[in-house]
Parts: sequence; C-alpha cells; structure tokens
Amino acid sequence: LTQYKSGRVGKAGFIRVTRKTAPPTGVKNWYRDEAQSGGVVFQELTKDLRWMLSVFGEPNRIFAQRSTITTRDFFDYALVTLRFPKDPIAQLVASWAQAEGARTTIEICGDAGMLQFDSADRAIEFQSRVKRNNPTEQPDAIDWNALENAPDLNSLETEMRAIDIAEKVAK
Repeated sequence: LTQYKSGRVGKAGFIRVTRKTAPPTGVKNWYRDEAQSGGVVFQELTKDLRWMLSVFGEPNRIFAQRSTITTRDFFDYALVTLRFPKDPIAQLVASWAQAEGARTTIEICGDAGMLQFDSADRAIEFQSRVKRNNPTEQPDAIDWNALENAPDLNSLETEMRAIDIAEKVAK
C-alpha cells in the first residue's frame, strides 16, 4: 500500500487479488454451511473488499459471479470486478477449490510499473516501465505488511460497506 500510495506504479489501471485455498471443514463441516459461515465470500473476499474500499473509495460498478458445489467434492468460488470512478478496475477472486494448501497473489498494474506478490514463493517484486541503467539490478523490496495498516481498512464504515457488497455477491 505504501508503494502504491507513493505513486511508485503511477496511475493504477488494473488490480488483481486472488485467494485460493483448499476447502476448509471446521467442526461439523461448519464452513460448508453457508448460513453459518457465509462461505468463501464472507470468509475470504471481504478482506479484499475492505482493502479496495479503503484505498479507492466507492466503486461505481460491481460485477460478480459465484459458483458453489455442495456435494462430496465441495468447492466455493467467487469473482468480483469493481470499477472505480477515477482509479482502476479491480478483480477479486476467492476460491475454496485448491487440492491442498493456500495461495494468494496480488498484482497492481500502473502506467509506471507493476507490483507483484505471490505467497507461494513469498516474492514481492516491482517491475518498472522505466528502463533500468543496470539490467542485473534486483527489483526493490516492498513492505507488503503495510497493507494491513491502511487508516480506513478497519473502520466500521468500510467494514459495513464490504459486508453489504459481500451480501450481494452471495445472493
């Protein structure tokens, strides 16, 4: 977030956040009971909705898709595309369809470069659109933990708006 707000990527055009995990079970398959857990939308997607709302404000368009299978091969998948008035288009994906483990990827693409994060290899990378003087120079490190310290991230208003959007996605 600090890197984005500093203007490092320039004007953001597209953001993609993907959270994929194996379907959790919990006690008595609690997570599989949408009435109790809210499914992948409330357990995973609201985190990213809060972040988008705190950074970019209210979207002027929202498109959502959801697919849930509750048979023996349970999975839950949600895709939300947010269009912000003066900022980027954001695509948020939350999925409980992985065979095992968990993986989060984040890309923030702007007119000056792209920030990338992949939890599978813990790599955080900045790719500049500006040519480097030294082609062997390593990408600059990004403090991705700063994402959790956004001033509006945990405000009641942001949380309630994220829940409001999540309720519409879940329908």
